[in-house]
Amino acid sequence: MTTKSSRVGSLSRRHALGVLVAPFAVSALGGAATAATLDEIKKRGYLIVATEDDFRPFEFVKDGKPTGFDNELLDDLRKFAPFEVKQEIIPWTGLLAGVSTGKYDVALTAAIITKERRKSLDFTSPIADATHYYVKRKGDTTITSIKDLSGKTCGVQAGSALLGRLPELETMLDRYVQAFWDKDVNSLVTMLAHDAIWEMPPFTGWYSGAQNIAALIDHQCPGGAHDMPMIRTSANGQPAYGLYMRQLDGHFEPFQLQVLQVIDGRVQHVIAFFETELFETFGLPTSLPASYALAPA
Repeated sequence: MTTKSSRVGSLSRRHALGVLVAPFAVSALGGAATAATLDEIKKRGYLIVATEDDFRPFEFVKDGKPTGFDNELLDDLRKFAPFEVKQEIIPWTGLLAGVSTGKYDVALTAAIITKERRKSLDFTSPIADATHYYVKRKGDTTITSIKDLSGKTCGVQAGSALLGRLPELETMLDRYVQAFWDKDVNSLVTMLAHDAIWEMPPFTGWYSGAQNIAALIDHQCPGGAHDMPMIRTSANGQPAYGLYMRQLDGHFEPFQLQVLQVIDGRVQHVIAFFETELFETFGLPTSLPASYALAPA
């Protein structure tokens, strides 16, 4: 899930289902549709800036005083702005809606940039990354990986972009598995970031770029269509897959364990471990029968 420019976010808001890495911006953002122009702001004599009440280290209140990186930036703005800068400190849920409707001119906060938000908001360039985690009760042994969340009731903060991004992530990961099953490198390219990296421990070589990675899989991977099923697991909270390879008698044996880093809805980094003993460590089958087949996506 991800965006460009603006500050909206809070560590608490990033507690979601699973682990997603998303760049977010820390800067001013304005509503494109109803925002006042600079001339209009100068004419009326003030700019209304909305900030969040609790998003450390960017925005928070300490001893009754607004502080954090964004508030320091706001102080700098006041030093040279030729008009008054008014600040409204509000909960996260009202920030973006307030800017898009014209209630506030700008939101100075950290926000995930999404296509939907871009329809009504302008963002600055992203300047930071955020890693998102799921949070469970201490001592709860029923959840040890992302796949254990299936069927569970999960809470996500109101207004969070993560709620909409999670289904997108699942769809993309399903397509990733299907692309290997079909050995469809053209489809695979669309899921890889243009500067994606592919590593293969214990080999020291690595590949960079979606096209180079696709060429590697196309020309060096021994399997063909319907020869490479994948079974999902997780590693350190990140999506991971056991890739199996069809053998001469038709059954499938472990080939490599892939650990994926996903940023902004695309696979940014893959570490493909060839130590097949890891399959048992991650609770994956030690083989798959010849009858195994992936249902069409």
